[in-house]
Amino acid sequence: MKKSTFVKRNVALALAALLTVASASSVFADQQIGSADGSAITSMSFNKTVEAAADTYQPEETFTFSVKGADADTYQEQTTYAGKDGDVIVNTVKTDTTLKGAQTYNTGAFTFDATKYTQPGVYHYTVTEVAGQNGHINYSSETKNLYVYVRRNATTNEIEVYGAALANEKKDAKTDTFTNLYEYNHDTNEFKDLTVTKSVTGAQGDQSKYFEFSLTVNSIDKRAAYVVVLPDKSTATLTAGTPYTFKLKSGETLTVKNLAQNDTYKVDETAVANYKTTATINGAAYTLKETATMTDAANAVVVTNNRDAATPTGIIMNVAPYVLMILIAAVAGVVFFRRKKREA
Repeated sequence: MKKSTFVKRNVALALAALLTVASASSVFADQQIGSADGSAITSMSFNKTVEAAADTYQPEETFTFSVKGADADTYQEQTTYAGKDGDVIVNTVKTDTTLKGAQTYNTGAFTFDATKYTQPGVYHYTVTEVAGQNGHINYSSETKNLYVYVRRNATTNEIEVYGAALANEKKDAKTDTFTNLYEYNHDTNEFKDLTVTKSVTGAQGDQSKYFEFSLTVNSIDKRAAYVVVLPDKSTATLTAGTPYTFKLKSGETLTVKNLAQNDTYKVDETAVANYKTTATINGAAYTLKETATMTDAANAVVVTNNRDAATPTGIIMNVAPYVLMILIAAVAGVVFFRRKKREA
């Protein structure tokens, strides 16, 4: 081979490689790219965001997705091929119940198998989230478009995947996130609070006395914990399924934030001598220790301890013998003086 021919060939290969990388950089300028240097890839990550109030722990959920082959179309001025079912594998994304507030999980990934392709080009797929069974999660209904970029390696001559892009439903903007709202129901995102209030009544009720409570909450959504607001406005954490102990005096309230519909709870109070204890939930009678279910309204538990003034029965018993003796003496005196009067 002539030297000039050898040089020309290598220059041509170098230019081809440069154009390939430049083309990839142009294609992916505002999208996900497989690698900074344009080398082959086997996967692309995406995010799952679960929005929740700042004082609400994440529910336990595993999100699943479906990737389907889509029709040939045009994306960013490039004609695409129709992808086929099974070309791309997508994993599941699991929430972390130890976290609260809105959370983004970057554990989602599409996995590519270059052997699925026989020719270079851009392949089109649609991606959807599979709706789960949790009635408090607003599952994503958007259909996203996945484009997989395939080329022939200039050195090995093998087909390889070198990039991928995830676009929104209209195909006019990139996206890398599926978003869900964890909400009370599909009409409002407001969860409901549970409150426990202490009331002390009666003439001898001690308004400054602290009474001991136990509260257990179980999550229908398998939440690990709840935020508790104490009477002094400080916060604590209540572990779901585990009794949470606290003390309240008359007029004080403990609040458990953002329970979901059909969460269950039970309240108990340590018995105190000489106090009669009753309880209500939203004004209706409640028996302590029994399991109650969160309704569509905030649940307000009021535990009342009543202690009335005691009747001084002990004093009456102590003076009674002396009163009886005086009465007997009086009667005897009357009988004695009547007898004397008759004899006279």
